[in-house]
Amino acid sequence: TYTIDTQGIVSFYSPGNSDPDMRAALNAGRDVMAANVQFDDEIILDLLTKVDDDYSISDLAGTWHLNSIFTQQNDQPDNYGYDTGVFTITGDGAFSGIMTDNKGNSWQETGTCTIDNQGIVSFYSPGNPAPDMQAVLSAGKDVMAANVQFNNQNILDIFIKVDSNYSISDLVGTWHLNSIFTPQNGQPDNFGYDT
Repeated sequence: TYTIDTQGIVSFYSPGNSDPDMRAALNAGRDVMAANVQFDDEIILDLLTKVDDDYSISDLAGTWHLNSIFTQQNDQPDNYGYDTGVFTITGDGAFSGIMTDNKGNSWQETGTCTIDNQGIVSFYSPGNPAPDMQAVLSAGKDVMAANVQFNNQNILDIFIKVDSNYSISDLVGTWHLNSIFTPQNGQPDNFGYDT
């Protein structure tokens, strides 16, 4: 079961448990929740995306900012880091963008994408018939999230669609923070989260 308070904090309870297993913050658009969770020996960042049942390729058109974080897969060498990027998606699903990693290396990404009526966005690199990545588009059509396995990395990608008309007043209000942290390569273990 779950409850929500007037501040948008959603508490999730497993059967018979009077203490919540997880608390998440619901955004003002009411289609994205974020939570940090400790479960057994794991530290988790959860991003929950509410979907719609009416999507078209034109919903993806615009400028998207990407933030991703990655860790190594089990039993693999340390491979921690992050990427950022800015992508443009056109009304026919073509995309192009520049990615930059935490070491300052930059590269270009191009390809095409499709979307189904459940909000699943499939990204294809040129000449590849299978998707390189699948993301889910929020009901508000301005957030995409994906989990990706690449080489020996587990990756969480979060795409935010941006507008062209912002002001400082857009930041006024209450914001809930959820973060997860991992060590940098070659550094001592330092795992955890903040809320």
